[in-house]
Order: sequence, then C-alpha cells, then structure tokens
Amino acid sequence: MTYYKVVENRTGRLTSVMTPTRYKVRYHVDEPVRAAIGKLFVFDDLDRARYYSTYMMDTFDRLEIWACDATQVEVAPDWCLTQYTLSMSSDQCDDKYVEEFWEEISNNRYVHGLCKTPAGTLFADTVTLRRKIQ
Repeated sequence: MTYYKVVENRTGRLTSVMTPTRYKVRYHVDEPVRAAIGKLFVFDDLDRARYYSTYMMDTFDRLEIWACDATQVEVAPDWCLTQYTLSMSSDQCDDKYVEEFWEEISNNRYVHGLCKTPAGTLFADTVTLRRKIQ
C-alpha cells in the first residue's frame, strides 16, 4: 500500500514537520527511516495529506508530499495532551513536548476531544520516501 508523508524541504534537506531539533527526523529517498522517539506520522490518503499540508503552510512554507512505504502501520489515536502540552502552541514545540506526548501514548492516557490528529493520520515504525507528489 502507498502512504503519504508531509515533509519540510530546507535547501534539499527533507525533515519532519513539528519536531524540535533533538528529535527531528531527516529523510532520504529510498532509505528507511525510524524516529528517535515514538513513531512517524503518515497519511493513508493523498487528499488528507494535501489538506494537512495546506493547513500547515501558515507555519511552514516549504512543505512537500511524498509517496512512501511504511511498516507496522496503525491508526493514530486522538492527541494526548498533558497540562504541559496544553500550555504550548505549535511553534513552541520542544523536546519535553515530544517526550510527554509519546509517554502519554505509551501509557494509553489520552485527553479526548481537545485536539485531534489530522484525519487519516497513521503511526508507522519506519518510513521510506519513494517519489515526490507535490
């Protein structure tokens, strides 16, 4: 199955979106990549990836969508938000935010209805970028 990954392209460097420096993922075409913590986010539908990309263009202006392969894919739950993560905006995302997010996921503690992952979001253990869509 083909999945879709939204990445930021900074002068040829393809990286994860919404991830602070310590956990930022660097992608290379045709090479499987694994996150330093938690899982990677992919979409199961191109239109959903396009919607997310368009929505994020207010914050990131160099986004691309890539067709990709993914392993150990599962449906992403609603965002899990602690008091710490609730107090932050997306441009304040830091290491602690990412660590607490994945701790909440691993402990099945979610705060439903406050903020949800974008429609069609899936978690994957590895992602291999194959071809640029847009």
